[in-house]
Amino acid sequence: MNCEEMSAHLIDLLQGELPPDLLAATRQHLQACPCCTALQMSFMGVRALVHRSMETPLTAAERAQLAETVLSAISLEDPGVGARPDPMTRPR
Repeated sequence: MNCEEMSAHLIDLLQGELPPDLLAATRQHLQACPCCTALQMSFMGVRALVHRSMETPLTAAERAQLAETVLSAISLEDPGVGARPDPMTRPR
């Protein structure tokens, strides 16, 4: 399994919905790939914050942390996402 395949199966992995053959392959990949492990941990952190926010409202600091975690997880998948445009240039 490569990083792209791992990324495609990450949500199913976190929800416990992977078939045994894919589960074994993703676990093996995660043991060898620190980038995918970081992505998995980011998604787990987001999921935990979302579940917690459903129980009690988030503080301003927790909302900021959630936004940062989401943007970080997205940028791990696509480094161009979340990049801020240069305010001195006009869109074409």
